[in-house]
Amino acid sequence: MELIVNRKKIIFKDDITLQEVIDAVNMSKKMMGASVNNTIIKVCDLSNKKLKDGDKIDIISAMAAG
Repeated sequence: MELIVNRKKIIFKDDITLQEVIDAVNMSKKMMGASVNNTIIKVCDLSNKKLKDGDKIDIISAMAAG
């Protein structure tokens, strides 16, 4: 299935969860939040959120400033 993750099209296996996508793109340690199709998903629901072909995922991460 094709998903749009932080504005990039990426192909994933079918029947994937939001947590699996976050892990696959190596964002789990930096992740502060995530949304699917402009809807914020609670951190406790990441493993339960099944994704569909064409979903738009935004993963928000912390950035250091100095």
